[in-house]
Amino acid sequence: MNGTAAPDGEVPLWGQKGSFIVDVNGTPARIEMDGMLGICQSMSLWPGFGAHAVDADRPFFSETGYRSFMGVHADLIPGLTPDAFVRAAIASHIKCECKGRLRSRKETYRRGYS
Repeated sequence: MNGTAAPDGEVPLWGQKGSFIVDVNGTPARIEMDGMLGICQSMSLWPGFGAHAVDADRPFFSETGYRSFMGVHADLIPGLTPDAFVRAAIASHIKCECKGRLRSRKETYRRGYS
């Protein structure tokens, strides 16, 4: 591990890459967060991240068990941590894009995802 990545399972600092678990309203997701060199950094202040379903048999906010969050736009809030940012972005996605309802995972996407 070097200074540009957090240890696996730990929430990264702003600018670090990281892989960690968050829970949003009872829905766990494994987060892969881009660091300061992520693909999204040239167009957004906020880092891009991917969310992966942790449990293949539970509903998720994507039928595939994966959802990319790039180019997220939000107001700057002092003291906001990367995990709180991720939770807020996912909660907003569930509320707006999913109309408050999680989606059943399609069988073809249940194999090999976790």
